[in-house]
Amino acid sequence: MRRLLYQLIIGLVFGGIGLTVLTVGWVFIGLQHYRLATYQSVPAKIVSSDVQTVQGEYTSYHAHISYTYDLAGKTYTAHRVTPLGDSSSGNYATAQQVRRQYPPKKTAMAWHSPTEPSSAFLIRETAIFPWLLIFFGLPFFSVVAVMFVSYFRTGRTPAPPRPTRAGWFALIPGATTAGKLRLSLCSALAWCIYCLAALGDYYLVNGRSFDRPLMICSLVAGALALIPMGMAWRFWRLQRDYVDPDLEVDCDHFRTAQTFHVRLRETVLNPLRITEVSAGAVCTRYERTRTGGKTTYSNCEDWS
Repeated sequence: MRRLLYQLIIGLVFGGIGLTVLTVGWVFIGLQHYRLATYQSVPAKIVSSDVQTVQGEYTSYHAHISYTYDLAGKTYTAHRVTPLGDSSSGNYATAQQVRRQYPPKKTAMAWHSPTEPSSAFLIRETAIFPWLLIFFGLPFFSVVAVMFVSYFRTGRTPAPPRPTRAGWFALIPGATTAGKLRLSLCSALAWCIYCLAALGDYYLVNGRSFDRPLMICSLVAGALALIPMGMAWRFWRLQRDYVDPDLEVDCDHFRTAQTFHVRLRETVLNPLRITEVSAGAVCTRYERTRTGGKTTYSNCEDWS
């Protein structure tokens, strides 16, 4: 019971981290996409430009540019450099390059919101970090999914033995090779759809061009997709060699120090050399406790 509780707590923590990272990533993606798609161009004049130093665990540098533009007879002042804020690199050389590109008194093209004239940005640059956030957050969700499936499968009462023929009872497996194959294929398909949606959105926002960040993210996403695909291939190969075994016992109840007989039937589809056959048994006791209006489930291993 304590192990299941720890597993549930860890799953909730990882789920919270993953949900937070994914939410922040998709909010930034939506905001950037909206500004790049709807903001309109307007001539602007550079007022000042310099490099700001941000002190923290690591020192970063950002180009800080102040510019003005006129709309409907009114002058607006803005400081946003890219659709999501400052120059996204944080590198001193890049910040200096942006500063030199926009010296004071220079006339440049800015982009303003048609519904909120005071909101504008200067450089139509697509930041890659929102997509990195969602790629970083998804593995957390994968861990959570595996832990919760394991939690509910462990806490679930197994199916009772099914009588087959005189005196024999078939044990119902909790997991099969075919089930693991379907789960692996679904995981691989979900990951591919998720990555195609994210990378496709970046491709469209980035002006339908393949740049270095897109290529790197595509390679990383493809490499991570190989994990569930490799598991699916392994289970598919196992299904080509044998069928899940049928396990029968000669009693439908077990007690400590009880002797019983086991019958194992394995259907082999290809010629295989059998070098060892072993069988084990684990007896797990499931308990249900009702306190007031709340029902709790627990299990523990009696013997193996």
